[in-house]
Amino acid sequence: MASKFQNRLVGTVILVAIGVIVLPGLLDGKKKHYKEEFAAIPLVPKPGDQQDNDLVPPVTQPLTGHAATAPGTATTPPGGEDTDSDTIGNSGNSTSQSPQQTGSNVQSQSQQTQQQQQQQAQNDAAERQQEAARQKQAQLARQQAEREASQAQAQARAERQASEAAAKAKAKQAQAEKERQRALQALNDQSAAQPSAPATETKADAPTGQAYVIQLGALKNAAKATEIVTELRASGFRAYSVPATPVQGQINRILVGPDNSKSHLQSQIEQLKSKTGLSGVVRPYAVR
Repeated sequence: MASKFQNRLVGTVILVAIGVIVLPGLLDGKKKHYKEEFAAIPLVPKPGDQQDNDLVPPVTQPLTGHAATAPGTATTPPGGEDTDSDTIGNSGNSTSQSPQQTGSNVQSQSQQTQQQQQQQAQNDAAERQQEAARQKQAQLARQQAEREASQAQAQARAERQASEAAAKAKAKQAQAEKERQRALQALNDQSAAQPSAPATETKADAPTGQAYVIQLGALKNAAKATEIVTELRASGFRAYSVPATPVQGQINRILVGPDNSKSHLQSQIEQLKSKTGLSGVVRPYAVR
């Protein structure tokens, strides 16, 4: 921008200089040169020339009035000023004033042109600044809109993922609950099929006198208690629960026995622990 303005300024100065030099000569036209003609008086008389001594007054004669004019000489008006000289001077003044006025007009036009160029340059700079500001505002608005759209997409994606995770967790929980209910129902069905087995075995094999039992644990989970009892019976242990049918949420004791030999029951504790993970305790059994 600065280089373009400088080139314009230099070109304007060159045009003004050419105008100042050339225009006065074009406007003045062909100059007229005025020359006063004076009679040539030879310093030394040529041979053959005759002098009119009568016309020359003697030295002792005073000059009165107007001096006689020699032939061929021009008379001077009373004012002592030459009319032709005045005319020549006036025309010279008018001629000399014309280039000055022309130069002043050219300089004024040059200044106006320079001012117009400067004003135009300022207007162009202001327009460019306004255009840059508008473009910057549009870019900022576009970036803001893109950020908002990206944030909205990220939020929607996060909400969708959270909803999917919650749905999966809920479905998984429902499936686990369904499996648990199915297992509990199967154990209950199995216990209902043989409800009197522990009592029958206890009555049939009930020892006489002092007897002992192994208490493996007390569980509130009815399904787990039923599962342990079933597993121990399958392994050959005389296991049962109190109450005979485990109740969910209540204390269900898992017992092995009874047996008259306390030492025999104590020898089975480690084996029972390896199967169930429960540490049993030998307790007295009241024979009824």
